Formats: sequence, structure tokens, C-alpha cells
Amino acid sequence: MSFDKKEIVQDGHEVVQLADGDKAVFHFKTVRSDTQAIVDDSRTLYNGPFELRFGKQFLLPVWEDAVKTMKIGEVARFHVPSRSIESYPQLATVLRKESKRKHAELHGEEVDHHHHGHRCASSAMTGENKDLYELFTTEVYFEMELLSVDKAGEFAKDMWEMSLEERVEAIQQHKTDGNAMFKVKSYETAADHYSKALAHIETIENNARMPTSDVSQDVLTTVAVLREQCLLNLIASELPLKEYVRAVEHANMVVERGTTNPKAYFRRAQAHYQRGRDMDLAASDIAQARLLAPDDKAISALAAKIESRQKQQQAADRTRYSNMF
Repeated sequence: MSFDKKEIVQDGHEVVQLADGDKAVFHFKTVRSDTQAIVDDSRTLYNGPFELRFGKQFLLPVWEDAVKTMKIGEVARFHVPSRSIESYPQLATVLRKESKRKHAELHGEEVDHHHHGHRCASSAMTGENKDLYELFTTEVYFEMELLSVDKAGEFAKDMWEMSLEERVEAIQQHKTDGNAMFKVKSYETAADHYSKALAHIETIENNARMPTSDVSQDVLTTVAVLREQCLLNLIASELPLKEYVRAVEHANMVVERGTTNPKAYFRRAQAHYQRGRDMDLAASDIAQARLLAPDDKAISALAAKIESRQKQQQAADRTRYSNMF
């Protein structure tokens, strides 16, 4: 065993035999043995309980060893020497970063979607995660509560486990589910489905760039069509949620690939108009949408609204400037 000692805090109620492919769901608390300071607690992070898949060469083998000794509902403390937690700082850094991202999204704060830079261990040791690297010189214990166990085949696969065919099917299913939610005006749920579909699409397109890729051109063509459809549907879900900045960003992603679909320009114009700023950009987008779909009544109606808004702004500007002299 990779832990020194186990203390049962609360007995469990069901014995389970865990095998490769099974999933254990548990809460954990990481505590320094010398100071009793809590390093991490899954209940205060925004990630929810931890889900551990067995037989996948997990970063922290001591957790697999620990969970295999537990009953469902059991709470136990596992005292661990420093040599068994060498990978814990890496895991905890990822969990903390994901928790911050989810906290920001939950509270409507700006999320840094673009910072993916690599940080070496030496820089992390002097940064906000310095406490993690101090664990190399001490012992810790993990207090764990085993909530549930799902046997292999009883739960949906994670994205990284899916075959190419399964990913394409998942894209289509999320698109279908998103459309159903959109029709009943459940826009947040719809947006979540479209976002999950797009995550699968991004993975397939990234894999296609690898020298050893087996992604065919036919699959890439299918995925490209689904990508545009899901992005446009995501934008349509974001507009009633007043997520105008995201709507513009996602419209940009469609336009940047040279689309001839007027919906991309129309919905980006809607975002600018409803946001109440960048009327020149709105006018440019709606003009492009009219070129692509000159007989579309919704496009013509929005064009009239944008023109009217521009005239109002121009009149207000003239009045403001005249009062300056």
C-alpha cells in the first residue's frame, strides 16, 4: 500500500469490489499532518466531488489504493508519506484552476479563456500554489468520503475514452438535445449541449492535425458543417441570455472560416444592436447579411432598426457637440 495508516472516521454501509473501468465518486480533504492545516477540500472547491476511473494510470495511485479499501458511505483518513504524493501538486493545481474558472462563470465574472501557458515547477513554487510544493517536506493525510461507485458500462464515457465514431454520434446527439431545449426556451441548457458538441468537434479537429491521425476528409467535412450549425445555435441561445460578448466571439469563429451563411452576420448584428453599442459594426454585419439573403424579412427588419438607432445616435452627437461651443 502507498499509504502508511488508515483511520476509519465513519463506517460505511456497502462493500464494493472495484475493477478496471469502474468509477468511484468521493469527497476529499488534504491536511498537513504537522500543522493540521487544510490544503484542499473538495467541498469548498467548485468542482464537485472527485470522480476517479480505475485502471487508467491515474496521476495519484495512493487514491486508488485508498478507495479500494473503503465501503460506500465510509469516511476514512489515510496517512501518506511525502514520497507518495509527488504528483499531488500537479493534480491540485489543475483542480484549483478549474474551480476558479467555474466560480467566475457562476458569478458572472470575466474568465481568462486564453491563458494556457506552461508554468514550470520552480515558478509555481513561488506563486499562488507555493503551499502545494511545501508538502514535499512533510507528511499529509487525505480524509475521504466514498459517495458512490459506478461499474464499467453503467455510465457515459468521458470524451477521451470515445472512439471517433462515438464522438461524431455524441456531437449529433448534443445538437439534437440542444435544439429540443431551445424550443422550450431552456436557453442555458441548450447552450450547454451546444458547447459540449463543440468540445468534441475541437478534439476531432485537433486530432486530425496529428501526423498519425486516422480522421478522414469525409469526417472532417461532416464535423465542419456541425461546427457551424452548433456555433450558430449557441449564439441564438446566448442572445436571450444577454451574453452579447460571447455571442460576438462565437459569431467571429463562424465568420473567420469564410461562411456564406447569413445567420452568422445577422446574429452578430443582433448582438451588437441588443448590446447597444458598436452600431457601425452592426450596420456592416446586417449589410452583409442582406447581400447573402436579400429577401429575408427578419434581416430587413433588423436593418431598419439599426438604421434608426444610428440616426438617433447621430442626432444626439450633434446636440452634444453643439453645446460644447
